[in-house]
Amino acid sequence: MTRATATRLRVGAGVVTVGLLVWAVALSSTISILAAFAVLVTVGLFLSPKPALAVIGVFLLAQPLLVNLAGGSTTPLGLALHRLHQAFAIAAGARVAALMWWGRLAPALRPWLLLLAGFVVLGVVSGVVQHVPVLTVALGAFLAIKFPLFLLLAMTIPWSERDCERILRVALWLGPLLVVSGFVIGRLPPDVRDLFIDHTLETESFGLDQFKAMQSIFTHPAIFGWAVAVTGCYGVAALLVGQRGSGGMAAASIGAGLVGILASLRRKPLVALPIAAVYGVMRFVTGVRRWVVLAVFGIVAVAVARVETRRLETEIEDAEVYIDPTTPLAPRVLLYITGVDIANARFPLGAGFGRFGGYASTLDYSPLYDEYGLSGLYGLGPNDPYFIEDTYWPHIAAETGWLGAAILLALYLLLVERCARVALRAVGPATKTVAIAASLALLEGLIESAAGPMFEEALFAFAVGIPLGITLVRGLDTQGPPEETAERKPAALRAT
Repeated sequence: MTRATATRLRVGAGVVTVGLLVWAVALSSTISILAAFAVLVTVGLFLSPKPALAVIGVFLLAQPLLVNLAGGSTTPLGLALHRLHQAFAIAAGARVAALMWWGRLAPALRPWLLLLAGFVVLGVVSGVVQHVPVLTVALGAFLAIKFPLFLLLAMTIPWSERDCERILRVALWLGPLLVVSGFVIGRLPPDVRDLFIDHTLETESFGLDQFKAMQSIFTHPAIFGWAVAVTGCYGVAALLVGQRGSGGMAAASIGAGLVGILASLRRKPLVALPIAAVYGVMRFVTGVRRWVVLAVFGIVAVAVARVETRRLETEIEDAEVYIDPTTPLAPRVLLYITGVDIANARFPLGAGFGRFGGYASTLDYSPLYDEYGLSGLYGLGPNDPYFIEDTYWPHIAAETGWLGAAILLALYLLLVERCARVALRAVGPATKTVAIAASLALLEGLIESAAGPMFEEALFAFAVGIPLGITLVRGLDTQGPPEETAERKPAALRAT
């Protein structure tokens, strides 16, 4: 296809899809609006995938504000915007399905598709065996594979060193900007602050004692805490690579990440980011640079802790609730115990997708919550399921069995290892930095998944899955000794 023909095709498709979107909004139907958006995004991902991904990323950051500006999730447009991330996942699946059989692409996708297929088959078969409704199984499966879909989507697009430079620049600036926006939004009038809150969520945990949790532009402080932790991972990666002129911005990104985590009053990223940083230091650098990076991270961490000492003490005191044996009725503890019991009782397949611990089990309220005595507890009942999604691995093990959980964990750990290999072999500094950051962000997410459904959140799936896919694609151009790959031009997936 010539460039002129491609341009005409893009313009024509854009006119048609925008017209379809206007028509859908005029109908004021949530389904029609979602369908129109899905078509629009799908066309964009096929014709201009990189700009389409940029638009998706910006939308996911601004989604709560847009939903509230549209009148909330009770209006057709607001509900469509609230569910639009599902259309993004469908569009991603459409591109992956269309290209997965292409000879040049299939070998790169094959190992990930096989692991994903094994996991999905286990969940579906267990759902059939346990007589779970088809729609519930389908929704549970769809939510469970959201992260792999974005990973595979990124692997169907050609990426260059310049793309990695752009991603790195945005990531290093994003952390400080999010923290600044958090301070600004926190001082706005209540009516304005409410525009950034999802009022369908439980809000009692937004603060601790006398401290109010920072959430910035996100619907919940937990999402903000995770987001600044991810940007902190990019700061650590930039320090590890040591590209000239990036040290100051990298340190600022780490500092913003730690300040944001403490301001969010979240414990998970407070543990996850240092662990990810130590892994990066031990895996990717040696000698003097290892001690320099450790020293910079330690100095920044100590400085932030001294400024926010009282917040840190408050978080530690609150964490004791989850390890205090005199408080066995904490919802997350009960979910862990029950998830293990279900996986053991229904060994080896589990209870089926949509039956425990996930969003699908709240829409079609699972009978397992009655069976195990959870439905009468606050936050776990059918009318207030605020805490049902507070775990991830008990949810996966209960629905797909221990074998399904093992397959999914193997997929994540294999991703960490493959990205580490790409980072160690990469010639371009931007590729190397993004590869390290992607592996650290995934490791950080794995730690946080001990107490939350990280891999089923749209923003997490996008922000972590896309850089991982980019890393794997860039790795196709760094196979072989470094001296052989230094002059090699990117060739993989160029025709996409």
